Amino acid sequence: MNLKSIFRLLGLLVWVCVFGMSVAYGQQSSYRAADCPDELDLFDFSAEVAGETYQCGALTVPQNRRILDGRTVSLPVLTLKATGSTDQAPIVYLSGGPGGSAIAELDYWRTSPLRMFHDIILVEQRGTALTSPNLLCPEFQEGMMLPVTACAERLRADGVELAAYNTQENAADIHDLIVQMGLPPVNLIGISYGTRLGSAVLRDYPEVIRALVLDSVYPVQASVYDGRLSAAQRAIDALFAACYEDAACQSAYPDLEHDFYIWLARLNSSPASYDIPFSNRDFYFDDAVLMEFLIQWLYDTRGIPSLPGTLSQLIEGDYSVFDVYFGLSGDIPAGAFIPLSDGLYLSIQCQEEIPSDDIETILRGDGRVRFEVADPLRRSLRGQFASCIEWDVPPADPNAHQPVVSDMPVLLLSGRFDPITPPEWAEAAAATLPNSQYVFFESGGHGMVNTLDCATAITMRFLREPLVELDTSCAAQKPIWSVP
Repeated sequence: MNLKSIFRLLGLLVWVCVFGMSVAYGQQSSYRAADCPDELDLFDFSAEVAGETYQCGALTVPQNRRILDGRTVSLPVLTLKATGSTDQAPIVYLSGGPGGSAIAELDYWRTSPLRMFHDIILVEQRGTALTSPNLLCPEFQEGMMLPVTACAERLRADGVELAAYNTQENAADIHDLIVQMGLPPVNLIGISYGTRLGSAVLRDYPEVIRALVLDSVYPVQASVYDGRLSAAQRAIDALFAACYEDAACQSAYPDLEHDFYIWLARLNSSPASYDIPFSNRDFYFDDAVLMEFLIQWLYDTRGIPSLPGTLSQLIEGDYSVFDVYFGLSGDIPAGAFIPLSDGLYLSIQCQEEIPSDDIETILRGDGRVRFEVADPLRRSLRGQFASCIEWDVPPADPNAHQPVVSDMPVLLLSGRFDPITPPEWAEAAAATLPNSQYVFFESGGHGMVNTLDCATAITMRFLREPLVELDTSCAAQKPIWSVP
């Protein structure tokens, strides 16, 4: 063998060593046209035409990219074609949770103004409800003993490697989606956990991104548990303060904050019951259940203006607000019938959050959270920590928590009433993103794109010209409260 051949062989060996694993990844991942999930029947698609205004596909990826020829995972993909003539880059949407379904939010995206100029690609993250396999845990609703252990054992017996469902693999799936669909660099929009996933894609695969929108920012260096108590208290305080800043809201509910805390303390010692209409069943709720409901209500940007009225109604003993949760109201969105993947939530959080957190410090809080708020949340957190022992997955690489540094154009959005991803997280993330723009919304909860017209308009302008300074004056608009 001559010298030239030797160098060529050495070069080939180096190329294989450096790039061979990613080549193996590419060979294992594929995209193809596929039938749409049956769950699309939940939505009003009468104005859509299959193959013209939307199309469905499936992305097949390795379950564990460190194992060649191992199990694969099939991820449904729904592409909504732009309603107008456009040459703008597509949007790939990353849902939250972790464990949420992107297709569950189809109604928001099908009618979104952003669709005028962009194809919208909704991809189901590995382990969510519509993927194969999924990490749903029906054991949680079946009243089983040790339901977390039962779900984990069933999934493992079915060949599911629980530790392979994490943000690093999830980010690689998004990269493979973009490559296998033959897309140009895309606009990524993530909400909540989707912002952490989007940040991981930016860190690991910046070449596939044109611009990034982080809505309700959950940066890789933050912990959703460390500060959970203070984030909830901050949002509750913001709700009462904003109501009292408005003359009509203050007049309608002058003692709302005082009455709320008295009622919450009463629920701690004496749970209330709601008689479910047309049934012989009662729904019992204590302060912990009520706090979970309140946090979910604060998530909903559109519902915040009616929240003082809802709380006042509950304090007065009118529990008809729960009708919607028992199917007695037509207000349940179609996407609500696509469940959150509890197993995916546990796989990600138990690897990436809970092992790195000082649990006792978290449960103590910072001393500034009222007992009525802290105590029920502590009980909930203890249950989540215990679940991770049963789920039994190894901790993630600590380097995964290093702040993402990039000169990519990034838009960060946060809301005043967000009870889980506080505004300071967006500010911290922006500190290492020199071409970022941060917007704080006075009317925002958890998630603002497609729910606040101002947020959607700002996002549209950003995606058109990501490096141009934005006019964000509309973000100062305060809620218009629903009062009697």
